[in-house]
Amino acid sequence: MTRVVLGTMRTSGNFNGLMVVDRDTDSSSGILHAAMADPGIHGFDTAPIYARGLAESDLGRWCPDAPVWTKVGVDVSTPLPTLDYSLPTMTRTLDASCERLRRPSVECVFVHNPPMDVFQGLDWRELKEALVDRGAADQLGVSVLDPSEIALVAEVDTPLTVMVETQILESSPHLAGRLHDAGHRLVLRSLFAGGRGIRSVPTKERADAVTSRLVGLVERFDPWAVVMAPRTPAQLADYAPAVARLRQAVGQR
Repeated sequence: MTRVVLGTMRTSGNFNGLMVVDRDTDSSSGILHAAMADPGIHGFDTAPIYARGLAESDLGRWCPDAPVWTKVGVDVSTPLPTLDYSLPTMTRTLDASCERLRRPSVECVFVHNPPMDVFQGLDWRELKEALVDRGAADQLGVSVLDPSEIALVAEVDTPLTVMVETQILESSPHLAGRLHDAGHRLVLRSLFAGGRGIRSVPTKERADAVTSRLVGLVERFDPWAVVMAPRTPAQLADYAPAVARLRQAVGQR
């Protein structure tokens, strides 16, 4: 069963490193409520860095009962966001995320894009004890940007939910098999390379293009979940047929 999750990187505004711009609470509320109403969408993927906490706050306000994933590794409580993968900071920032999300725990917490040298120094059992076993998250995961990190994940003996750039697997498809064989859960993100792969498609053809893309990726890589990233209710409508198609396929299994 492949879950469909809505990514919230830009649903609540764009954080440019200094301030949040393009903030539109009506649009944010609209897309979150529309996603909540779609039975094929499982939940939401967010992070403290998304709109510098506003994405989490919006989810806490409008979707308090929905499954949510968030991330650790960036501290947004400092004057400028700071990369910090120390265990005390990751524990503290997860607690702050839960507070913004108005819930005691999240479904999954991802260590967010750790650099290679940081990744190699992480103790995954210790992380699981600190972030999951104490009750702040149900699952532990990691998001990665480099193919060599995926190979390292495959050697980790702690089961992880692994969020991967789709383009990486399309270039190195054998890595998906390595993750599956190691007992990790695969999550695909950046399905359209940040939107570049869909903006050139004529408006009338986008729903069909999205459906073809999502169904093809699911058939090829058998991910545990895919993260889609429409930014407005109108863009979300382009994904609706694909979500319905995947939900129907699950019901037929």
